[in-house]
Amino acid sequence: MAYITSVYYKSVANSRNLTYSNCLHSILKVMHLDNYSAEYLFNRILSLQTEGRVKNRLKSQSLAVRNLYSTGFKLYSLFDGDDNALNTDIMFYQVPFFPEYFLYELCSKSLVIGISATATVPSVLSNYDLNYLQMMLKDKFYQLKDYHHEHLKEKSNQLIQGYPQVKMDLIKVENQPLEYLFGGFLDDKVITSYITDFVGSIDAFYLERLTKMLSAIFDFLTDSSVQSMLIFSNQLINNHSKPNIHLFKRAVQLLNQQYFEHSYDVDSLFVTLNSQNFEKQKTQLLKKLSKGEKIVIFTSYKTVGVGQNLQYDIPENTPVIQVNNRNSHSKDIDCIYLDLPTHLIARKEKDSNSMETIYRGIFQMEYLSVRGEISPAQCKYFISQYFTDGNIHLDTDKTRSMNNKAIAIIQQAVGRICRTSNKNAVIKLYIDDKVFQTCDFSDFKNKINNPEFQKIIETSYKNHSFEKAEIESLQNQAVNHTLRFKNKLYHFVYNNKQWTSEQIAYWQAMRQHLLKYPTLSTEAFLELEDNYQSFYIQMPTLRNSYTYTQEQDFSYLQIYFGIQGKSNVSAEDVKLNKIQQITELSNYFEQQGYALSFERQDYMLSPVAYQNIYKGALGETIGKKVLETHLDIQLEEMPAEYYELFDYHIQNQVYIDLKYWKESNKQRATEYLERIHEKLMRVGGKRAIIINIFANRAYNYSTSYQNQIIEIPYLFHKKQLDAIKLKQLEDFIKETIASDDNSN
Repeated sequence: MAYITSVYYKSVANSRNLTYSNCLHSILKVMHLDNYSAEYLFNRILSLQTEGRVKNRLKSQSLAVRNLYSTGFKLYSLFDGDDNALNTDIMFYQVPFFPEYFLYELCSKSLVIGISATATVPSVLSNYDLNYLQMMLKDKFYQLKDYHHEHLKEKSNQLIQGYPQVKMDLIKVENQPLEYLFGGFLDDKVITSYITDFVGSIDAFYLERLTKMLSAIFDFLTDSSVQSMLIFSNQLINNHSKPNIHLFKRAVQLLNQQYFEHSYDVDSLFVTLNSQNFEKQKTQLLKKLSKGEKIVIFTSYKTVGVGQNLQYDIPENTPVIQVNNRNSHSKDIDCIYLDLPTHLIARKEKDSNSMETIYRGIFQMEYLSVRGEISPAQCKYFISQYFTDGNIHLDTDKTRSMNNKAIAIIQQAVGRICRTSNKNAVIKLYIDDKVFQTCDFSDFKNKINNPEFQKIIETSYKNHSFEKAEIESLQNQAVNHTLRFKNKLYHFVYNNKQWTSEQIAYWQAMRQHLLKYPTLSTEAFLELEDNYQSFYIQMPTLRNSYTYTQEQDFSYLQIYFGIQGKSNVSAEDVKLNKIQQITELSNYFEQQGYALSFERQDYMLSPVAYQNIYKGALGETIGKKVLETHLDIQLEEMPAEYYELFDYHIQNQVYIDLKYWKESNKQRATEYLERIHEKLMRVGGKRAIIINIFANRAYNYSTSYQNQIIEIPYLFHKKQLDAIKLKQLEDFIKETIASDDNSN
């Protein structure tokens, strides 16, 4: 509607002298909306139009790259079909900013305290992006000091002082054939009948779930020292699930007949807690537990994983161990089974167009992309999948956020059996062995954990498996940032029809800054304004070089902190070592404070800033110095209306473009000749001279467009200023100026 209003306004504003608000009112009246809707849309569209003008003006003043968290995204959804051929349902979703940006704004003005068992877990899928908040808030982002942590740990230890009296067993539940599982309890004929009649051709994935859960349940039922068991799975076990609850009931019935000392009533033994009528189910369950009934509780991570309390009144004549001085009449559940959490990424059901799933999936993919845990190309592909078949596969152990989200789910689930001060003498933790095969608990080891969760951590064996992934994440973040910066630079320079004095001042100051600081320490980087931070990418360690591969003017980009890339970012690549050996240039660089080497630092220029700005600044700086010193000419800055079409001009007749090309790029000049000629015609100049700075081999100058364009292949041949090339350049300039004087 805003677009329609803008088109209408542009078409009638001059002829009828209408304002934008007049046009908007007219459009809304045609829509026949109710008063409330019309008023809301009028105010919203008018504010967006005003905000847009302000934002565009502010954006155009600098090259600050705004993080996705502060820009958000828009989603347009169009639905039609064969039975709805004459209508298209259009839905528009807008996220003006992510929660992180809102929290940053809030924390900038107010004191915000985050309290949660997982508050410091590094995962953008189950927590805020702590790296972003820390970078944005700087010294306002406060983390507990070591002495605070020790104080809290001391208080925590007081709450678990009685735990040594509790026997805590952790059982890693491995997959095994049903025949082997039942072999210790039933004869072969009964086992075969169960598998044939009940299990049938169940999928291997679900068969493994059934086998592991039955293994834990059998151990629980044969242990008279425990009374209650809570089973967490990804999919709730019920009448219709895979495996369904009847398979568990039938298995226990078979053991009733041939193994157990007393029979279990399977309808009473198994209880399923789901989200429907949860409170009623919970009340009935706790009553049964308080009476001392032995019960297996099926639930899912989604249903009970967070915030639900399942402690129950201590049954009569049931001994408990009080682990702290807090008096309570309730006790915790004795045993827990933990499935490996899956479905960590939003999954779109086949043939479903659930906007909630698509919306959540876009959020998750963008979060992972911002943190570099997937590449920009992967992010784009995965998001596109949400609009097709939704087939998205990401391994839990491949990204830190997914790994830590899975563990956070486990931690929250374990918390369901850690609610009171009264414990059973025996606690059993049945853990799917895939948890230990898949999950790396390194980020949780130095935190204050309850003893049950700490037991799981101590049993885990994967350590620091994301060190390599962290480097890949930094590379992906660097690519993501560089591509966003490229778009910003393109709009700043090439879409800028009229440079303002503020833009020119910023552009010149920025290039001076880059010449002085091609690398930066973290401290120096954080002191910069965001419109200067945009030029840099973070390194994994102190570095002064890296490589990259790009295609089609950075439409494709891959950054490497090794030597795999085709192009280098280094002092040698821009010939600073050669400049050091040319006294005239090295002295000038030292006087100006320009870098003569790349110091090993935490941040370096991004490929686009390095290639498109830094090299250009080097070429202009050296070329201007040489021409003004040795030819005694005054190079003039381009006027605002033609700024950056050329580097300099001489009396509005000769236009100079100074290049910092490699010899391998010499042929590139021919690709720009047509564009250079067009620019020359635009400024009304007589001659354009393209001047490269360095070359190791001798080349002749070249001309084109009837001598309107001159290409000088170098000023310095190897390490020597080439007097012949300087003389040729001087002659071309004087010839052009003289021809203009004669014509007058």
